Amino acid sequence: MDTRDLIENARITGEYLLEHLGKVLENKGRGKNLRGVGLHIIFDLESKEKVWQVAARMMQKGVHVNVTNQNMIQMQRSLIFEKKHGDVLLQALQDSL
Repeated sequence: MDTRDLIENARITGEYLLEHLGKVLENKGRGKNLRGVGLHIIFDLESKEKVWQVAARMMQKGVHVNVTNQNMIQMQRSLIFEKKHGDVLLQALQDSL
């Protein structure tokens, strides 16, 4: 896979994640201000405590997320991250919210 393929993969997978993350957050009645470019995605939760709780649960499921600011979860994935990996992330988030 050359560099152009990696960049295109990041765009396609990022769009996939944004779409499906929005659905997960909406179905759970959680999260707001979902935003991102490529594989760099951020969303807010209602409190600092909830952010840390969700991050800890996701870590137990083997999915690392960053906690930034007071109430933000940030995800920065590598360029080789694909939809199949995104599905694991989405399931972990759904189970953790």
